[in-house]
Amino acid sequence: MLKHLIRKDKQFLLNFAAVTGVCLTMVSTIKDTTKACKLITDDMALKEKIKKTWKCYIPSGIIALSTILCIIYSDQVSMNEKIALLNTLTTVQNKYKLLHESVDENCDEETKTKILNDTVKNKVPKDLYLERTGKKIFWEEYTGKFFSRTIDEILRAEHLFNKQLSIVGKASLNDFYNCLGIPETEDGEYLGWSVYNECYISAATNPWVDFEHSKMEDDDGCEYYYLNYSNQPIMNYNMF
Repeated sequence: MLKHLIRKDKQFLLNFAAVTGVCLTMVSTIKDTTKACKLITDDMALKEKIKKTWKCYIPSGIIALSTILCIIYSDQVSMNEKIALLNTLTTVQNKYKLLHESVDENCDEETKTKILNDTVKNKVPKDLYLERTGKKIFWEEYTGKFFSRTIDEILRAEHLFNKQLSIVGKASLNDFYNCLGIPETEDGEYLGWSVYNECYISAATNPWVDFEHSKMEDDDGCEYYYLNYSNQPIMNYNMF
């Protein structure tokens, strides 16, 4: 149990150790300086003072070195976790892409709509229908969640997002979520669109995201819209 806890919270423990090490280094340095001051006199040369007192700072040096090692190792753990996350996201995205392409190749539009409707319809939150005036229910596939917006708000968010994409040259899924006013996701940081190809030349690969709004209905007759993307976000979109 303890072993599992240490492995799970390794980065937190290392960061805590580093912060503690900084405090201990400061305290130890003050104590060592007090000891060193007792060993020197004003008439000593600088070289003689160093020779006389350097041993006093050994404890502070050991603590400082340990702190530095904790910081370095913590960064390494963080980087390894990010690499593992990226590898997992890449695997998931590739599987999702294959599934998406398989459905597109083997199913007509009516069948695809029915499959999607059967998958989502029982999850529609009825409490979102309390405000019916102008607001619609939308379901976004990467968050897998429902949210309520007017059509104008959706179109405005899509326009702002595509404007950012065309000006900056790249935009993440989280950037779109920010335009929509819904919470970011961890995956949304790594998924996105870029207007450049892998060679970073002027030819645009995804200069504009065409959003799709498929109207759906659950068994109780509640309508909602499936928010989808004509060109799906890709991993490592911002590497170039």
